[in-house]
Amino acid sequence: MLNQNVTRKPLSAEQLSERAKKRIEAQEIRKMKAKENQAKRAAAESERRKAKWNAVGYQSLSVYQTDETETEEATLDEQTDVETLDFDESPKGNRSETYCSPGIYYKTGDASEPLTDFDKVAHSRLEFQPAFVCISVDDSGNWGTGGFFSALNRRSKAPSMAYELAGEMDDLELGMCHLVPELDPSCISETKQLSVKTFSDWLLSRTDQLKVTTRANFCAILVAQQHGRRSQSHGKPPDLQLDALDSALLCLSKACRAVKQCSVHLPRLGHGTHAFTWYSVERLLRKHLVERARVPVYVYPF
Repeated sequence: MLNQNVTRKPLSAEQLSERAKKRIEAQEIRKMKAKENQAKRAAAESERRKAKWNAVGYQSLSVYQTDETETEEATLDEQTDVETLDFDESPKGNRSETYCSPGIYYKTGDASEPLTDFDKVAHSRLEFQPAFVCISVDDSGNWGTGGFFSALNRRSKAPSMAYELAGEMDDLELGMCHLVPELDPSCISETKQLSVKTFSDWLLSRTDQLKVTTRANFCAILVAQQHGRRSQSHGKPPDLQLDALDSALLCLSKACRAVKQCSVHLPRLGHGTHAFTWYSVERLLRKHLVERARVPVYVYPF
């Protein structure tokens, strides 16, 4: 009869080291396989989405999703003196706000108004400079009611329609910036309007020396909030994700640099959400739009 109390011989230090090494190697292999599977799923999802878009002729309005290189980042990280003004205070000097120096300016009024305002240069010799009107949204594809959502809808149905269509096309990811063009109806033909559907189309129209540039403003839809059951059940807006806002504003800053001369208009993004701090949002506005894109940013209470 075998003795059941025989003790196992202790492993040597060398054997313990070898066992630990094999355990680490096995973990690395599992991680590598998990990454490969994740990449395969992402590729399959991308192909599925591409087929879906092609089937209905959908064009994404999302801009500049590729990462910047370190060289580009270093070039763009120029410091500039930023001037912050109080409500009811105008930018210094007699210059039009269209030509105001880079900075954050606090204004009264409605942030949605510049989206359809083409009158300032319609009867002047000033070069038109587009306005980017920003709104922060979640990734649900359901346009909100009340507040700035309703204010934008009264100006134009294009932003809400583009956002809801993007939701149907699975084209809403955190960190995206969708630019919805709002064309000046007084200076475009029907053919021109049909040919300018995206921000890229509009940029191409500006380089065409044989045609008059189409005047357009843009609604910048910043996907910086994540839809979830918690916010839905409580009837409150989803929390503003600062990392997503950071990515979305980076994309917007690239668009502003492509235009070179423009202005950005927005309400207090994230106001009313849980743990909202305007300082964090303002810091991102300075980083991407003032210091990098070097454009004036107008913040409205509504």
